[in-house]
Amino acid sequence: MPSPSPQPSQSPASARTPQNFSVPSPGPLNTPGNPNSVMSPASNNQSEEQQYLEKLKQLSKYIEPLRRMINKIDKNEDRKKDLSKMKSLLDILTDPSKRCPLKTLQKCEIALEKLKNDMAVSSDDCSSKAKV
Repeated sequence: MPSPSPQPSQSPASARTPQNFSVPSPGPLNTPGNPNSVMSPASNNQSEEQQYLEKLKQLSKYIEPLRRMINKIDKNEDRKKDLSKMKSLLDILTDPSKRCPLKTLQKCEIALEKLKNDMAVSSDDCSSKAKV
């Protein structure tokens, strides 16, 4: 165990200093796992970025209904907590600087679906009452 520990610590140091560049220390860097781990995050990031943008695009259909809900409950003091959550959701969907992890975006989708279903139920109730 003691021998592998010093070896990786020497390798990055020698890779950084140009004087030691000719020293055959990149040996540990050529291990089969290492190139893959170097390549993997780049492709993962690109793939995750693509998934994120795709999910954001899918969720854009909720922007207008969410704005309408916010305007509707804006004056209702009892729903300030809901209002705050809805505004946060809207910010995530509309403000590119409010970047969040993909998992958070997926949770937003679940919340938006639930909101949509809740609104559909309440608007059905309203429309059925209006017809009577």
